[in-house]
Amino acid sequence: MHPLTISQPYRHSTTSDMQGKPEKRFVFLTQGWLTVALFCLAIFSHGSSMAASDANHLLADTPPQLTAGPDWHYTVRPNDTIWKIAQEFLRPPLTWMDLVKHNQLATPKHLAPGTSLSMPVDWLKQQPSPAVATAVSGEAWYRRHHESRAQLLPVNTQLNVGDEIRTGKGNVLLRFADGSLLRMTDETQLTLNRLTKFGKTGMADTRMRLEKGNISTSVTPQRDEGSRYEIYTPAAVAAVRGTGFRLKADQQGTQMEVTDGKVFFSTLPPNTASSIIPAGQAVRLFPGSKTFDLIEMLPGPAITANDLQIRKLPLILRWAPVSGAEKYLYQLYRGSPGGELIEEAYTKIPQASFMQLSNGPFTFSVTAISPQGISGLSSEVILNVVLHADAAKLIAPANNQRVTADLPEFSWQLPANGELARLEISESHAFDKLVATSEFAQDSNVLPNHLLPPGKYFWRVKTVMGSDAVNVSEIRDITIVDILPKPKIASAFYTANNVRLFWKPIVNALAYKIEISEDVNFGSILKDETIYQTSTVVKLSPGKRYYARLIPIPSEYYVAESGPGYELYVP
Repeated sequence: MHPLTISQPYRHSTTSDMQGKPEKRFVFLTQGWLTVALFCLAIFSHGSSMAASDANHLLADTPPQLTAGPDWHYTVRPNDTIWKIAQEFLRPPLTWMDLVKHNQLATPKHLAPGTSLSMPVDWLKQQPSPAVATAVSGEAWYRRHHESRAQLLPVNTQLNVGDEIRTGKGNVLLRFADGSLLRMTDETQLTLNRLTKFGKTGMADTRMRLEKGNISTSVTPQRDEGSRYEIYTPAAVAAVRGTGFRLKADQQGTQMEVTDGKVFFSTLPPNTASSIIPAGQAVRLFPGSKTFDLIEMLPGPAITANDLQIRKLPLILRWAPVSGAEKYLYQLYRGSPGGELIEEAYTKIPQASFMQLSNGPFTFSVTAISPQGISGLSSEVILNVVLHADAAKLIAPANNQRVTADLPEFSWQLPANGELARLEISESHAFDKLVATSEFAQDSNVLPNHLLPPGKYFWRVKTVMGSDAVNVSEIRDITIVDILPKPKIASAFYTANNVRLFWKPIVNALAYKIEISEDVNFGSILKDETIYQTSTVVKLSPGKRYYARLIPIPSEYYVAESGPGYELYVP
């Protein structure tokens, strides 16, 4: 299947789109043939057991008809009135009288602070609450619900109900109204079906449809019954109330790995099998099977980091091998795991290295994976990159040096911490008119990347460590000079004792000096004169031989040499 482009019409994928694709590491991949429905319920943040009524409610609350919402409870505060509460929370045409009747208030004019008022969730004000693409890397597109074509997805784009998001070789991190996070990985397609916030209650109703691909989610714990976070697939719904897990479905079956809290897992009737799966346990369901296997996940690898303050690169992180692991998946996030995914890769050896990092906090995560493809629990460590680049020491050319070469060699001494260096040549001391640069490398001598015309220049060496730790050397100036061609006397015209000499003009010569001598080597000069034309008349004594030569007087940034001698004779 080809990645979606801006110019292509948007189309829905089918089950055949996934044939031949390699197994993905993340989850929520579902196909039309899938016979498993996953209903996920976090059992409070401290892992208390799931009530049977909660499980029954989830099983009964399947699409397309959902049961009526439960009550939401509000605690009366000082200076609250029944009219103010109704106006703030109830949607029209409901009024304070409906609130009085529902709570059977005998004295509605006198509400004592601390009184608990209940309101059906369906009575509450509702307003759209867009999701935000807080991190985007690689190939990612989105299509508005009223548009037929997709466009590139920029970071911080607000996404509304009906919008579709799709990745190629890339990933997207979505943040919802209640703070829940969802990460889409490669080749994933998601539609946002409901993004609702219940006024000022803090509750949210978030529902979406995963057409295909892989997602992982971390859901903010939902203390109120009215809050919803549901993900629909062509064959299932996952209802989550504050937990973390991974889900994968392909032709080999369905696999779930619980990383936090507890998840209620159930197959569809008529052969319903269900169980509450705690953190550290994985479930594998093979196609056509009536039961599923419960598998113990591998523990998180013990990361050995001697210093969490990273002062130089490359950064090499190691961890203790995990017994039973075939390989490892490591990930590096900017900031927290809810930030931008900088790099991820599989490795069979227990170490990872990073060559280029910017300053700031990062989270490194590593997960052991069994030969059966079951990902274990993850271990994380928070790193703080505090790189400092030292300046290079300039060697040649020297300051104020004049160089008669249009490609002079520049050299310097690199710092000892692994910095990369780049030569910069500018026409101005402020380096706002760069004329030549080199690539960042660990070189200590380079030639300019193109010829330098004669003139005065300034040069320095910029060093960088990581992505944003920068330093610069001292600034030196250099003058590039060129040598003028040697002028030649072209002809001589004799009249009596006078000789008129002619020559061709030399570009960048301001004038010419002519020298006359009786010595072919010009050991002694009989006459010299500065001429501003390209001819002159010389008076000579008859019967003698003389020699004449020209020396151009150069303009700035040029040097000159004398031309060859020209023999003269007056009979």
